[in-house]
Amino acid sequence: MAFKLEVLDFLDQGRSIREASTRFNIPSRSTIREWQRRYESGGADALIPRLRGRRPMKKPPKPSYRPAGKMTSKEMEEELM
Repeated sequence: MAFKLEVLDFLDQGRSIREASTRFNIPSRSTIREWQRRYESGGADALIPRLRGRRPMKKPPKPSYRPAGKMTSKEMEEELM
């Protein structure tokens, strides 16, 4: 977030977006415009990166596995059904 504020401060000194993108090595000028828009609408907190995409799925519980040698005959029958 500090880097974005530094870029925006550079612009407040009367510099152009083109100068800022060259000085700070930002390839896309639209990125700087987006930072400006966010800062003007929500302040510095709006510049904090937000999570994107889906949340990870919960892993299904692992089935309890018992080797066949340690299972009772009843447990083996239940497993087959």
